[in-house]
Amino acid sequence: MSDILFLSKTILIVDDEIDLREIIASEFEYLGAKVYLANSVHIAKVILSQEKIDLVISDIRMPGETGIDLLDFVKNQKMLNTSVILISGFSDISIDEAFSKGVDGYISKPFQLDEIIETAWKCLQN
Repeated sequence: MSDILFLSKTILIVDDEIDLREIIASEFEYLGAKVYLANSVHIAKVILSQEKIDLVISDIRMPGETGIDLLDFVKNQKMLNTSVILISGFSDISIDEAFSKGVDGYISKPFQLDEIIETAWKCLQN
């Protein structure tokens, strides 16, 4: 039954680290989600403007624009049905600041895949 946990959900994973992006993507695909990948905020914005995305999982620190910029884009475009989870290995922004900006979930590196799955599930249930 776990292989259909995210059936009919679309998830966009944004990270400049290809290995991390692929690991997260393969887990959500295994759980039934349709997954889109972006290695930059610019590409993520293009995907978001063309596809219905239920959940964005984004690293905060990337070259060019950041995950915070992407969060602002989602909120400014009034994508009310799109949840955003931010991942950070650094204290770029505090958890409280992230939630005050409207993020739906926040995960610190290093993390376990189960933590992302659980956080994603909670975000998509709200």
